[in-house]
Amino acid sequence: MTKNCVICGKPMDVLTNREKYCSDKCSRHKKYYKPKPMLRKKCLECKKVFMTRRPNKKFCSNICKNKYHKIEPPFKKICLECKEEFATGKTYQYYCCKSCYNFAKNRRSKKEYQERKVL
Repeated sequence: MTKNCVICGKPMDVLTNREKYCSDKCSRHKKYYKPKPMLRKKCLECKKVFMTRRPNKKFCSNICKNKYHKIEPPFKKICLECKEEFATGKTYQYYCCKSCYNFAKNRRSKKEYQERKVL
């Protein structure tokens, strides 16, 4: 089936009736491609002014959103490396930070290497 491009009027072969443009350049033409305007909003939690393209956005960040709705991570755990308490939303997290995880991983690697060396 042959159809004309909506922007430049060039004839094009189409597979479906829904195709309107002959190329990506025509599909992004300014007449049809209009980015949403930036809106100035005020965060409901920290009262800071922020810019967004979403008209229904109410918070400047997820941190402010969680504070406003009083959302806290559901689990409090003790780090296997440094023995400090930390909050997490994951049941499978055993270390409070990446450095504790890496320290424990290095210790395990050295131990496994020593065991292989002995055998």
